[in-house]
Amino acid sequence: GARLEQAEAWAATTELAVGRGERSYLKASVAERDRESAAERERREQEARVERRSRTMLRALVAVFAVAALVAGSLTIIATNESGEAAREARVATARGLAAAAVANLQADPERSILLAMEAVDHTRSVDGSVLPEAEEALHQAVTTSRVVMTTRGVGGAVAWSAKGVFVTQGPRGSGIIDIREAGSGVSAVPPFRGHDGDITDVAFSLEGSMLATTGDDGVLNVWDPETGALITSGSGPDSVRDPSFSDDGALVAAVWDNRTVRVVDLATGHTIRTFHMFSRGSGDYDTVDASLSSDGQRIAVVATDGGVVILDIASGDTLVKLDGPRFVHALAWSPNERSIATVGASGVIEIWEARTGRIQHELWGQKSFVWAVAWSPDGTRIVTGGDEGAAQVWKIGEHEGREVMSLSSPEMAGSIGGVAFSPDGSRVMAGASDRSATKTWDVGLTGGAELANLPAPRVFGDAEFISDGNRVAVTNDWGSVAIWELDPIRKLRTIGLPGPTLFPRSGYPEISVSPDGSSIVIDSQAIYVDDKTVRPGRITAYDTATGDQLFATRPHGSLGAVWSPDGTVFALGAGARSVRILDRSGREVGVLQEEDLVDGVRAAVFSPDGRYLATSVRVRGGTAEDGLVRIWDWRRHVVVREIETGLGEVAFDRTGARLVTFDGNVVETWDVRTGTRLAEVPAGNAPAPVWDVAIAPDGSLIAIAFRNGTIELLDPTTGEQVILRGHIATALSFSPDGRTLASVGVGLTGDGVRIWALDIDDLLEIARGEVTRDLTDEECQQFLRLDRCPAT
Repeated sequence: GARLEQAEAWAATTELAVGRGERSYLKASVAERDRESAAERERREQEARVERRSRTMLRALVAVFAVAALVAGSLTIIATNESGEAAREARVATARGLAAAAVANLQADPERSILLAMEAVDHTRSVDGSVLPEAEEALHQAVTTSRVVMTTRGVGGAVAWSAKGVFVTQGPRGSGIIDIREAGSGVSAVPPFRGHDGDITDVAFSLEGSMLATTGDDGVLNVWDPETGALITSGSGPDSVRDPSFSDDGALVAAVWDNRTVRVVDLATGHTIRTFHMFSRGSGDYDTVDASLSSDGQRIAVVATDGGVVILDIASGDTLVKLDGPRFVHALAWSPNERSIATVGASGVIEIWEARTGRIQHELWGQKSFVWAVAWSPDGTRIVTGGDEGAAQVWKIGEHEGREVMSLSSPEMAGSIGGVAFSPDGSRVMAGASDRSATKTWDVGLTGGAELANLPAPRVFGDAEFISDGNRVAVTNDWGSVAIWELDPIRKLRTIGLPGPTLFPRSGYPEISVSPDGSSIVIDSQAIYVDDKTVRPGRITAYDTATGDQLFATRPHGSLGAVWSPDGTVFALGAGARSVRILDRSGREVGVLQEEDLVDGVRAAVFSPDGRYLATSVRVRGGTAEDGLVRIWDWRRHVVVREIETGLGEVAFDRTGARLVTFDGNVVETWDVRTGTRLAEVPAGNAPAPVWDVAIAPDGSLIAIAFRNGTIELLDPTTGEQVILRGHIATALSFSPDGRTLASVGVGLTGDGVRIWALDIDDLLEIARGEVTRDLTDEECQQFLRLDRCPAT
């Protein structure tokens, strides 16, 4: 150590003599020290090398573990994504299956269709907020198909509907209980009471609803006061009695006894004024199965299984007419005007006969099994039938036509229908199940197939426009007038404009345009041919929507109609082939945009959201019918700022005004307004099917296309996603200002009209919930939802 270093230093400098032993000892010590120092250096260098190697290995391990962790994380993410994608695909597949099941059940059970379509919507929406187009389509179809108003359980069979808003059925089998119920709620109007010993066989109200006739297996015909349950008169026979009927004045009542007799009773005296002993002349006796008094009480039509149908004179007892042809008839009904008789029975064929001559007017084929019941609508334009097929079928009856217009089904009626009836106003139909387990009521009027509303219109070709608040709709009434309707509650507010002919064979149809604030409406009444020699010229007329006062009138200019600016201060009119006129609210012309290179004029026009620009869709000179051009005008300066080459068609700005949407009948294109470049192109789903009309939502986010095949396509111009609306052959379309609803003018099952569609899914679901009178059963949940039982609601 230190002493060795001192001795070494001393030996090197001292002048003293050092002995050989001491010098050898010192040299050995220095050598040992140097050896130890070298060994220490070697050890440290070795440790350093080991440490460096260890650090390198550690870094490598860290890198390996980092890569491993990254790979594991990536695999976890991939697995999670794949699991999520698999779950999403499973949800989509289930939702599509539910939507398909909803469509498949439309005819068999429309209520079930609604419930399944709602499940299809909820199956994806409850997880990620998405709704499949198939589910939305199925829900639209189910809502417009299901016309169910009410299900009344525990009563059924024969039914009768009173003008005083109550109905009655045969009631529970064998009970003899008469249960008169409110038609609107199904609850008992008076306490149920026993009317017969044994089964009730049939029921009938008098025309004004002041009397109720019931018949029973006890052979008794009873006439009651339905408001109190008091007995008015009674008559009995030795056998079961059925098929009571009144004359319209309530003076007479008739019924059929099983001993082959038909009796007509004077209600004022309670005496039988005529008894018909029905028997077959020359071919043996036969059973009388139905009879019905004519409304004037002078004739009675009688059905017998072997003898067909005869019409008898009550005063003389003579046979007036024999309907040659019908056999195995079970029931008949007089038309309200007494000119026709409808018969139904075992053949399934419904026959309409001329009562005066016995000549057959219509044979209606549509049921393949026994038809038990038939009833006329109060206006005599329809009949409803019911039988073993378990569907109440409504038929349109005209002078030269007879056709089925709707089939009303439900699981409660699946076994058989024992009775049918129209409501006093003809807007609803009631049917009673033959097993008397339930009675069903459907809306068969204009509102029956509605979503938000169905409104009457006098013609197929018309127009409809929403007023600014979206709760009012203007509908063309005839050539020069418009009806203003409120949607909630549904009521007609007023009619404005000049009346004119409603139906004309050769003419354009009127168009209307409502100002953005709803205060003014412009009616474009095109020229019409009143007859072969008289032409009524067209005109453009503006009215105050609140007062109906005319603001101004001017001559029409082309087929563009009126297009309002967003602030409502001006509107544009297509002018012949080569210009667009700009008018203010007083009808004063404030500008003209000259289109010198056009051939046929302006197809469509729309103002930008800020009102600065006007986009026009025009035909290119010398081009085909499809060659078009969109011009964007700075209309105040009369300058074209942009031209876009596209097909001839409709055009709209989006909400920002930065994009333009065009539709030429085949494709939907989205354009950048500033540069004129095309941003997206989406084919129309039904193209190139013929198109009646096109409407673009105010913000350009949706396009509605009315095809001549009876479908309306809702198309997203960005994604190409589409939803198809069915059940209305629309010739004109219009969006509400907020784009949540759509009006279509056309024809449906119940005739001409305007249908207001709910495009917002929440609105549609709310409507759907109001259309059902039940939940899914456990059996349905097992079949369609794969659940042992339905979840509690």
